[in-house]
Amino acid sequence: MSGLNSMNRIQTPGNGMDKIFDLILHLGAGLGASSGLYENLGHGRLVLVEASRELVDLLAKKYSRNDAVTIKNGLISPSEHQTKFHSYSNPRLGSQLELTEDFLQKSNIRLKSKELLQSITFDELTTDINLSGDKPNLLIIELNGYEVQFLKSLRFDQLKLFKTIIVTLLSTKRYVDQSTESDLFLVLAKNGFRLNDANSNQYHFVKDENFMALCTENYSQTCIIKQLESRIQGSSETIDRLTKERDEQVYLHKKNELAHAEVIQRLTKERDEQVHGHQENKRWAESLQKQIEESKKAQQERERSQDLALKLQAKAQIDLENLRAQFQQKCTNEQNLIELIRELQVKLQAAANYYHQLQLQHPEISNDIATNNSERRRNEAINGSDAPIDAEIVKERKRRNKSKATNS
Repeated sequence: MSGLNSMNRIQTPGNGMDKIFDLILHLGAGLGASSGLYENLGHGRLVLVEASRELVDLLAKKYSRNDAVTIKNGLISPSEHQTKFHSYSNPRLGSQLELTEDFLQKSNIRLKSKELLQSITFDELTTDINLSGDKPNLLIIELNGYEVQFLKSLRFDQLKLFKTIIVTLLSTKRYVDQSTESDLFLVLAKNGFRLNDANSNQYHFVKDENFMALCTENYSQTCIIKQLESRIQGSSETIDRLTKERDEQVYLHKKNELAHAEVIQRLTKERDEQVHGHQENKRWAESLQKQIEESKKAQQERERSQDLALKLQAKAQIDLENLRAQFQQKCTNEQNLIELIRELQVKLQAAANYYHQLQLQHPEISNDIATNNSERRRNEAINGSDAPIDAEIVKERKRRNKSKATNS
């Protein structure tokens, strides 16, 4: 609330003494920049109301150790309804009014959201904080251009709860349809408040007891007139309603007398039709009973067929699972056999390579193997063996001859 700290005291009209307030209610508390003002004014309780959740969190931190301070988050309205609220990138500019396009372009402020918020009624707020008009109370209003619209929405008995009202108006045009000085003076003057002091764009109004008494009497008379008008309106509506009901009853009575004979004739005809219909329904019920019995038999046959089909399906499922398991086992065995053959091939290849190296390094081994093979073949020839010549011996002989040719 800009400029409030510049006012250190509010004086009681006529006695020049410092005013000590029982309760200070600040609507639109913002960041709590008026803490110095609250202390200078003197108060028993302090209630801060702010619509922005971000600013409420900051206020809660600032006054966390002060039990005399109550902080409320929400929009205040004269009646319970949803109110449009504009949130901007700077939370201190949040308002029920919309910033002008010119100000948005110059200040580089952007609109974050435009939403309907559930508001708190002024009566609910005053009841919750136990606000009494018998004690000196101060109302501070700083609603970013919405001050006069809010004051116009309050009743006289709501404003009468406060001894002093401080209103801060914006010094420059920021919001569409924002409050003006003339509107502010007019709405508070009508409710028994007079301007006590003005500092820059900050206006301090105090209750004018003489004019307040006149306003109270006028308000009471206005309430009585409204109640009488409401009663007269209610009586007139009651008379109209009773007259209309009487005319309707007379019309219905005549209509009933004329229709009595027709009703008797219609009822007799309906009775005959009902007797005939009863006989038809009886035959129809017998036919339905027969159809039900046939349907039950067909249903039993279908249930037996379904049970057999389910059993066959279960058996087929079990057989399928067994075949899948056998096939999986076969695939696993085949894969293991392939891996074993691969390992054996690798080992045989390594043995052949090793054997070949031994032949190259030790030719005498090859000669001994060849001699043993020759003797074995001679023995087989002598013994008349019909065994075929070992292909490995032939290969070994060729490798030996090739080795000798290479060494020579």
